[in-house]
Amino acid sequence: MKRQRLWTQTAHLLLLLCLLAGAAAAQENYLSLDKWVGKMPDRQFLALPAVHGALSSLLGDGLERFLGRFQQVTPIDRVSRDIVAQGCARNNCKAEQAAFAIDLDTGEASAATLTRGRYLDIYSKSTTSYDDLPPGLRRWISSRTSQDPHFKRLKFRFHT
Repeated sequence: MKRQRLWTQTAHLLLLLCLLAGAAAAQENYLSLDKWVGKMPDRQFLALPAVHGALSSLLGDGLERFLGRFQQVTPIDRVSRDIVAQGCARNNCKAEQAAFAIDLDTGEASAATLTRGRYLDIYSKSTTSYDDLPPGLRRWISSRTSQDPHFKRLKFRFHT
């Protein structure tokens, strides 16, 4: 009886250690994104498991179309605890844009696209409210709406 209980407790302890090690590795994975700040979001960056996995989980089948907008890019930025990457279609930069933010603490991604210069599609697993979006993505959206004199005509569409 004591032996079985000892084995059970040992198994639980090993399971807990594995879970903690996995969480620490995931945390380190997201924190390593911080070293990309100031660099361009190139193919190597977009292929990182912490980036590609988070975006794939968020966008599903729309991932390739989303990444297709990263033809012209600006350096990766950090806003609060988010890293923010943005890009646009080479020959239609004003109307076809995309950006995403990844929380360095949780690895959760949120994204947005400007389509045909009139639809602002926002992708988030946790909110359908602009105010609850990560600060980095809110800043990107605000900069898009302030650049466009017709921003009142932009149609916001949330996807969860």
